[in-house]
Amino acid sequence: MKTNYRIINFLRILFKVFYKLSIISFVLLGIGHLIHLFVPINVPEIPFVGTAKLKIDTAYDLLLGGHFNDNIEIGLELGRIQSNDLLYRIIALLNLTTSSLISIFLFKNAWQIFEELHNRKENGNYFSINIYSRIKKVGFLMLVYPIYFFMNGAIISWLLLDNVSFMGQEVHFHPDYTLLTKIISVLVIFVFAEIYRAGIEIKEESAYTI
Repeated sequence: MKTNYRIINFLRILFKVFYKLSIISFVLLGIGHLIHLFVPINVPEIPFVGTAKLKIDTAYDLLLGGHFNDNIEIGLELGRIQSNDLLYRIIALLNLTTSSLISIFLFKNAWQIFEELHNRKENGNYFSINIYSRIKKVGFLMLVYPIYFFMNGAIISWLLLDNVSFMGQEVHFHPDYTLLTKIISVLVIFVFAEIYRAGIEIKEESAYTI
């Protein structure tokens, strides 16, 4: 039990630090972006989660015999787009605000979960409807991340990006559809939340029985 308490206390401190750092980072970067709206200092970078396919000639030999010589498709990722136009400086600020707020509220709820678990050490009752609600909030916030970056890739690929060429070939970017598979892994959190809620109900029923 002492080991579990140490883990809870460690995670409580860890997520609190992440929460504070995410706020400080948002404030500092936000001030920089706001200044850059009016005084262009450097070219802003907008994260871009999109992919494209490029066909290239490839050849290789196998040590145990055999040879391959053909063209294959490789995946391309830009990672970010850059432009000093006012529109893109505004988009960079909106992107920073959205991603930062998601992180802030995610770390805040995670910290509050372990803070309440830490405070409940005395009575030994670790079941709380508040903790259940915060676990679900963490799940929803983690769900927003892949959806947000998928929309990021879709908007930039289909509405903002045009005439992209690489090694003399024109390539067409599209959103990274593998992001949608991350939604499945996030659903585990909701399953855990419902198991925790079932524990709350069992605890309440046992209390009534006594």
